[in-house]
Amino acid sequence: MLTTIQSRLEESTLVRQLALVLLAVGVGAVGGLAIVAGNPLVPFVALVALLSLPVLVTRPVADVALLVGTVTLLPFATLPVRLAVFTPTFLEMGLLLLYVAWLLRMLLNSGSERLVRTPVDTWLLLFVAATIFSFVLGLGRDAAPDVIHNYLKLLLALGIFFAAGNVIRTPGQLALAMRVLMGLGFAEALAAIVLWRLPDATASNILTHLGVVGYPTSQVIRYVEDNPALGERAIGTQVDPNSLAGLLVVVAVITVIQFLARKPLFPRGFLDYLGSLEPGLKVHAVEEGE
Repeated sequence: MLTTIQSRLEESTLVRQLALVLLAVGVGAVGGLAIVAGNPLVPFVALVALLSLPVLVTRPVADVALLVGTVTLLPFATLPVRLAVFTPTFLEMGLLLLYVAWLLRMLLNSGSERLVRTPVDTWLLLFVAATIFSFVLGLGRDAAPDVIHNYLKLLLALGIFFAAGNVIRTPGQLALAMRVLMGLGFAEALAAIVLWRLPDATASNILTHLGVVGYPTSQVIRYVEDNPALGERAIGTQVDPNSLAGLLVVVAVITVIQFLARKPLFPRGFLDYLGSLEPGLKVHAVEEGE
């Protein structure tokens, strides 16, 4: 089905131009509704997003790097504006920008851009169709804004499978995405250690400043079993210690593989330096356990 749509776009420039016109009309309609809603920040945010589209269309991997940075450093950040009954997150806006940039790239370069297909595509599309069917049936029982918002987030998350496969096509692009993930993962781990070692009042003061982007402003420091006497848990900017642990596990696995790679993504000397730190870290861990 996707191949048929693409072939038709390649054969007819009229369809391609019509799609661009409809996209422009849609953007204008959304902007007009935002102005009518009375929130002047919404058109401003939309304008900033549109200005970034030329860069993302020509360099879609830049949006992948932006998404990785959001996931590792500010995964729960939200825009300082409210659309209708929900507040979009940085991650949701980044995903939307990625999809729009991918669509525009396909429309503007239909002769050279082809859809990358995988054996999983059909099964994933069937799964998406099943979720849509279930969602529509469930609206009669519960049509709360949170339910609708959560389902839209599910669709955005599933769509990243298709977008990533079509945007990250070369070994160089994949290497760039992995470097960004490992580098920012290291930065997040370092931030978590620094905040963990700082006095609770200082760390809490730093983290509450993130309230401007929707982060919690109370009880931001987490303790073992919620008991300060049992010790503080590292959270970084992930809000929850388990979220931080899940992120660092993924980053650690990818990073450790670099020690065994024939052509690592980072200079061999830098990796050797990190390896020289490992014995000291092990001794420190044993001493703490004792």
